[in-house]
Amino acid sequence: MLNPKGIADLITLIRVLMGVFLAWLGFNRGPESLPQAIVVMTLCWAGDFLDGKIARMTGTSSRFGVEFWIRKGYWL
Repeated sequence: MLNPKGIADLITLIRVLMGVFLAWLGFNRGPESLPQAIVVMTLCWAGDFLDGKIARMTGTSSRFGVEFWIRKGYWL
C-alpha cells in the first residue's frame, strides 16, 4: 500500500507521462488531436490539484513544491 507521499508522487509521475503523450499527439496527429489534448490537459490539471491537496493535507509537501507552485502562479 502506498503512503500519502507515494500517492502524490505517483500522480505527478502520471502527469509527466501525460505531458509526453501530449507532445506525441501534437507532433504526430496535429490539429485534429485537439479534443484528445483537451481531455488530457483536463486530467493533468485535476492531477495537479490532487497531488498538491494530498501533499498539503498530509504534511508531505516539499519546499520545492511550494516554491514552484508560488512562482508558477505568479507568472500565470
